[in-house]
Amino acid sequence: MTFDLPDGTYTFTINDSYGDGMVTSASVTGFYKLSKDCGSVLIDVVGNFETIQTHTFSIP
Repeated sequence: MTFDLPDGTYTFTINDSYGDGMVTSASVTGFYKLSKDCGSVLIDVVGNFETIQTHTFSIP
């Protein structure tokens, strides 16, 4: 997905209703990444969380 956001501070929240942090099996772990169009990474997480994870980031 692509979103155009104006400058500001944002909170990104991801929910996992099953509670396994996006782990799909013993050998496969999910992930998510949020980056700017220039390639700069704002958030990069491999599925190690339980049911909810929140990140705050700013776009200057």
